[in-house]
Amino acid sequence: MRRCFLAILMLAAAAELTACAASGDAASTNSPRSGARAGPIEAVGLLVVNTAAATAASVPDTIRINLYFRPRGGGTFVELNEGTMRLMLFDGVLDRDVDWRRLQPHLTWNRSAEQLRMWGRGTTHVGWVYSVPLMWRPHQSPRSSQVTIVGTYYPPDDGEPIHTVPAVVTMR
Repeated sequence: MRRCFLAILMLAAAAELTACAASGDAASTNSPRSGARAGPIEAVGLLVVNTAAATAASVPDTIRINLYFRPRGGGTFVELNEGTMRLMLFDGVLDRDVDWRRLQPHLTWNRSAEQLRMWGRGTTHVGWVYSVPLMWRPHQSPRSSQVTIVGTYYPPDDGEPIHTVPAVVTMR
């Protein structure tokens, strides 16, 4: 099931890039469809889009990710209308054997569904996508040249949290 979702997420990213390339505008968006809101969420995809060096020392201070929410029963990715997404950045590459839920993240961002809508890019060929910047101040910079980003979606009804697959990012 997890491999199938990863394959769908990779296809989603490819379709999104193709759509942007075809339109000639990397920031191109479509209007959201009125019926594209989510019921219960079954899976969350996290895709690292880029890092941006904005400090004088050319140390990255932002990572941009795309988030995709798949409803129970499958179908296209949908707009999130409730719940909270927690995004965590860990220094270094986490081993597969390590339970990251027991570790203290270097940085954490909590975003409600309403806050995520600020970054909603509209619909793509595969459904709704959020392009979310994860920013920090210079004194909060990761200590490692590689970091791991993990997301957890918390449903509003105290349902079971849904975790993304960890994503490793090389910072410099």
